[in-house]
Amino acid sequence: MPEQGGPSTTITVSTPLAAGQYFWRVQAFDNASTVSSPVSTFSAFTYTPFSLSQATMVNSPFDFANWGETAKITNITFTNNYFAVDFDRRLGPNRWPDVQPAGWDGTLEYTLGMCVNKNDHWYCSAVVQFWHERELSASAPPSHVGFEWFYDGRWAPIIGYQPQDGETVGIFVCAGNCRDQPAGTDSRVKERSNVAFVPWVNHEDAVYTFSNGSRVLNFKR
Repeated sequence: MPEQGGPSTTITVSTPLAAGQYFWRVQAFDNASTVSSPVSTFSAFTYTPFSLSQATMVNSPFDFANWGETAKITNITFTNNYFAVDFDRRLGPNRWPDVQPAGWDGTLEYTLGMCVNKNDHWYCSAVVQFWHERELSASAPPSHVGFEWFYDGRWAPIIGYQPQDGETVGIFVCAGNCRDQPAGTDSRVKERSNVAFVPWVNHEDAVYTFSNGSRVLNFKR
């Protein structure tokens, strides 16, 4: 990859990957002087195939995979007390429209959800309801999702499921109310974000940023 302007060079790998663990490392060359850097230490990642159309929706709209993907996850930040998820349709004039679910006094903008892989099958559910400008920290501590998210029979296939450190999970948001809506939705539009995959972190701080829905990896000079 030729050197790019600025403090880093970004590489996009377009080769399809099979399921499994992969390793990468980098070495820099200066063609003019024929000088090369040492090879960097390696980093490892695991690729788990995912198809939203093949996943089981739990306590959320059955036709979710067919909804328009009109938003992109932009940031996922883990702390010991919460994990914050941001996306490009949350604020501003193009944000998702508010809805008023049945029995609510106020309005709702979107629902935060998660996809987990249990016994080689993906299960997805939108759980936490966010009204406009509700604090992103309202998600729950990462180490508590097993009993704060999937806490009763509505989430029977994954009841009590707690992701482990380093486990790959998918994070998404959907317009309106997607909780307790297996047969439909309390939403003015059937729109959702992409599913952004990150290694789960229970008790440490971690920040993942995304560009056009893809994790950004930079090789720093």
